[in-house]
Amino acid sequence: MKGSCFIGRRRFWTILNEISGARVISFQASGCGSLIGWHFCDGRIRCAADADRKTPEGQRAQRAAETLLHLEALNRGYYFSRRGYLALSLPTTAEDCESFVGAVDAIFSQHQLAFGS
Repeated sequence: MKGSCFIGRRRFWTILNEISGARVISFQASGCGSLIGWHFCDGRIRCAADADRKTPEGQRAQRAAETLLHLEALNRGYYFSRRGYLALSLPTTAEDCESFVGAVDAIFSQHQLAFGS
């Protein structure tokens, strides 16, 4: 289905969260409609401050994780902003979403130690 951010009956970002949870990676994706944002953090995100790590070491780790995911996705043919923002366009198909989810899963698997909590 064109313009769908569902894979089957599940939201695209829910599946990304399931993947990160299964791999014990501090990653959360959320969205509204076709807009998706993700954050390398623990805990529930209720406001922008919840998504930021508090210590300088945590902030460096967060930026490194964002950069690693961004560059590895580029290597696999997927482009999104390095800060973790993705906008699905109308031509996006469920197959496109499935392929992207598979790429993120492969990236998380390949770099498990770098992304680990």
